[in-house]
Amino acid sequence: MLSMLGTPASAQLDEADGSESLSLHTSFDHYWRRYVESSRTGDTETASRMLEEIKRLRVERGVFALHDIALSFAYRGFTHLQSGDVAQAREHFEIALGLAPNLPTAYQGLAALGEREGGLGHLTAFGHRVQAQLAALRSGRDGPYAAWNIVFLVFAALMLTIFVFAALIVSRYAVLLYHDIEERVGELLGSNGVLAVTIGLLLVPAIATAGIGWLAPYWLALTFGYQSIKERAASVFCLLLLLAAAPFVGLYATWSRTVSNPVYQAALSSTTGTFDVDDVIVLREAVRISPGDHELQFLLAAQYKNHGDYELAAQQYRTIIQNFPGDVEAKVNLGNIYFAQRDWEGALVQYNEALQSNSQLAMAYYNKSLAHAENFEFSEREDARAQAERIDPLAVASHEDQTGSYRVVADVRLDEKAILSKFYGLSDGIRERPVEAFLDASVLKGYGLRFLAVPLLLAVLILVLEVSFSERRLTQRCWKCGSAFCGRCQIGTGRKGLCTQCYHLFFMKDGVSAQARNEKLRQVQSVSKKQSIIFRALSILAPGSGHIGAGMPFIGLILVFVWIQSACAIWLGGALYALPDGILGGIRLPSYASMAFMGMALLMANIIPRSTTR
Repeated sequence: MLSMLGTPASAQLDEADGSESLSLHTSFDHYWRRYVESSRTGDTETASRMLEEIKRLRVERGVFALHDIALSFAYRGFTHLQSGDVAQAREHFEIALGLAPNLPTAYQGLAALGEREGGLGHLTAFGHRVQAQLAALRSGRDGPYAAWNIVFLVFAALMLTIFVFAALIVSRYAVLLYHDIEERVGELLGSNGVLAVTIGLLLVPAIATAGIGWLAPYWLALTFGYQSIKERAASVFCLLLLLAAAPFVGLYATWSRTVSNPVYQAALSSTTGTFDVDDVIVLREAVRISPGDHELQFLLAAQYKNHGDYELAAQQYRTIIQNFPGDVEAKVNLGNIYFAQRDWEGALVQYNEALQSNSQLAMAYYNKSLAHAENFEFSEREDARAQAERIDPLAVASHEDQTGSYRVVADVRLDEKAILSKFYGLSDGIRERPVEAFLDASVLKGYGLRFLAVPLLLAVLILVLEVSFSERRLTQRCWKCGSAFCGRCQIGTGRKGLCTQCYHLFFMKDGVSAQARNEKLRQVQSVSKKQSIIFRALSILAPGSGHIGAGMPFIGLILVFVWIQSACAIWLGGALYALPDGILGGIRLPSYASMAFMGMALLMANIIPRSTTR
């Protein structure tokens, strides 16, 4: 790990296996340490020169995300900010972004500066907070963790929303289930036995030790026959979400194993700018175990160059070319090593050999043009550049945009996706053949299999219940007065979910005695008042749950999801995983946004009226 406090790094890395020592006298750590020491002693000239050398080497070595040094500058910026030196704080934050454009902590520092200024500075601060969150997603180091934060928050909110929906549904229809059981076996079991059977049926997943998390989908399947058409549609939607959870669970399990792989972390550090000599040890050991693995050797050579040992890097690339004569990428990178050592002729030899094997290598032509320019061969330089721009003008423009005022050759490197495919799903070791980092057989194992199998079993349960009660002979609840009535005894065309009295009083409007009419109206008014109170209470405690209870499941599900999603974001501080950078002040924007969404959900839940019809 880079020395953040400027303590001396070892000059060499000694290997017990006899490998050649890694020289660190031109490493980023060396120049950073000299920068810190010069700053501490007031030698601003040397400090400035070391910083410029770091910037130059960052471009020369193709390390466009110099993470560790950039993070150190960001931390120093916060130190200056706390001491009241705003100018120095701003300078350090901007230097940090120059060294690592996707460093979230630097954006948080600029946001803190804006908030300190007050007034319009708060608008600037908000923009920097947004940039910090987006930068975390773009970052090769923080990106996977930030992405899983979002996925996990959404997944957790969906599962909790389904649980709330199922709990409200089962609380509404459990009494009807009790009446059906009582009607069929009440004489045999008695009231206590019926109650015990009802509770047992509702708790089957927990009794079977499947876990309480499966109660929600089970409740939806068990009460499916009692539900309205809208509630049924919502229940089917929730059960389908469980099917979608299967690949999510499989991907998460696979990703968790991958990020715990020390060789993967060592390989990834070559692209994220977190250079640790221990990573070289890990990669050397991996190459020793798998000497025929081309990608590992390529990554090791890249790490040698990252640490500034061009001799070892060149030696490693020559080994790759010897083992894999057709490797044009290794030839290009070897030419780049010679270019950095100012051996223009040696560089041109490698570029020409690569182009003989593949004449469509745009960046090989680009690198060749720079070597010709350094050799004062300007006509050849123009020809080579024209070829590069003809083959891939976007690659040339992108590289020059990254390098800025510096004109340096472009390395060929394995990107994060290629590295991930090399170790995908492995907690240790490597894959002989890279795989697509997406779905694999892990979906059909462990928890992934459960999320596939359980919805299918619940679908079978629904089908069995529907066939068994195909004539809709379950106990029903009158949506007007709330009374339970027997579906077998009071079957009538056009009943529309009304008990006999309400059907005749409000729908048929035929002969009903005045006393019966008055009693029923009082009952309806009492139930309506009670439902209104429950609706308002639920809409305040968990916006949307009142609408679910009032027979408006889809509106309710949306509001409940927004409420739970926002609450989870606040509770988890905007992140389930702590990002490797440890963003300073990074939870404010997610928390503020979440509180705004919670307020919106609360407002909408109390504005949208409950349905008074079915």
